[in-house]
Amino acid sequence: MGAPRAARSSTSPPGPPPGTPRAVPAPCPRPQGESSLASLERTLAAVGDGGKLVRLPEQVFDASFLSVKHAASGAAVRFDALGALEGWRRADLPPVRVSVAEEWQASRAKDIGEGVQVVEYDWTYTTDYTGTLLQRPGSTGGQEGVAFADTATHSVDRGMLLARDPILWYDDVPLFESEMDDNGVCQCSVKARVMPRCFLVLFRFFLRVDGVVVRLRETRLFAKWDAPGAGAGAGPGGGGGGGGPARLGREGKWASGDGERLAACGASIGAPAFADADSAAQALAAVAPACTDLYKVQVAEL
Repeated sequence: MGAPRAARSSTSPPGPPPGTPRAVPAPCPRPQGESSLASLERTLAAVGDGGKLVRLPEQVFDASFLSVKHAASGAAVRFDALGALEGWRRADLPPVRVSVAEEWQASRAKDIGEGVQVVEYDWTYTTDYTGTLLQRPGSTGGQEGVAFADTATHSVDRGMLLARDPILWYDDVPLFESEMDDNGVCQCSVKARVMPRCFLVLFRFFLRVDGVVVRLRETRLFAKWDAPGAGAGAGPGGGGGGGGPARLGREGKWASGDGERLAACGASIGAPAFADADSAAQALAAVAPACTDLYKVQVAEL
């Protein structure tokens, strides 16, 4: 896993409320020797519809990542900020409006003249990212090293995860965060823990726009060291002939709710239950499947 670097701090002057169309200047060439964050901004501007100029989250941990590799086959899955933000740009969801956005826009209509490019984009940074699938060594033709297929028989063994097994290794890696111009919070992170019998990776995107919407998108990777086909010597150390489990499960779950949708389930969008990602996960699970947007279980044979 890469070492975290200092987060990017926003130095932009106060702007319009989130969800308001933004007037931006025409794009200009980047200077030579640009920083990694400047390069990230330029790369993301070319992703999605029309190469729109966009603003990055206030904190981007662009040097942080978590990678899971199957030693025997060389197949790997990586989670990083660039991949997550590329997923946001590709999805290009409609912008969320806060209550003061229309009022702010109307009061400044005269300031937006003709010939000015007006850009609308998803300022919540909602991403459909599920990890970057890396090629096996020696593969050609752009084939992915890990191929997931839908399954109805493989799932995360929550009983094993809840067992009081010792945690051999754990880490929580932030990828990007934003305070949404004081209108809420969004957080994107990946965490992992390794136990004697299995390991779990949890990639999570959490969004709360105060009084408007809550979103939680999670991807879990799970494998048992003693799974069929793991081979002799498979285990958390990666030693032996097996080099780790030969079957990797992936579970995706998306849940969301606006004020009306949550109220219909007996929940309140302003409740403390949505203060952070962990509490939101419990609250949304309590009203499932009412607020579940997607649930998919897949498996990859390594």
